Amino acid sequence: MHRIGRIIELKGPHAIVTFTRHEACGDCQVCNVDEGQEGIAEVINAINAPLGALVELEMQDKDVLKAAYIVYLQPLLALLLGLGITYAGVHFLWPSINPEPFAILVGALCMAGTYYGLRRWEKRATQAERYMARAIKQIEE
Repeated sequence: MHRIGRIIELKGPHAIVTFTRHEACGDCQVCNVDEGQEGIAEVINAINAPLGALVELEMQDKDVLKAAYIVYLQPLLALLLGLGITYAGVHFLWPSINPEPFAILVGALCMAGTYYGLRRWEKRATQAERYMARAIKQIEE
């Protein structure tokens, strides 16, 4: 993933950068910015660019995909596994009971638990440089 941004603040080895969200981002919303609006992100200033510099930002595609998997697919998988396992288990253990209400409840609890875990993971992930964009090139204006 490559974007262009302007450094508005320096924080040691990091920089605060403004950037415009690209239309190719689709429904991603990782940066919490609407299309065409400016967003602010903390990035690794690998090239020691000065304040006000226009820089090219890069984040490894594998890290973007891994974060998307964690945020979008894990809750869905937890819901489906909770539904399926509970439905099969209740149907097998108590055939006379309708398993659907139990399956819905357990599936929802599994999904809620996953969202709770994601909130805890997010606090650590925002501090990890693995999920931060990196300034890789200064662009001359």
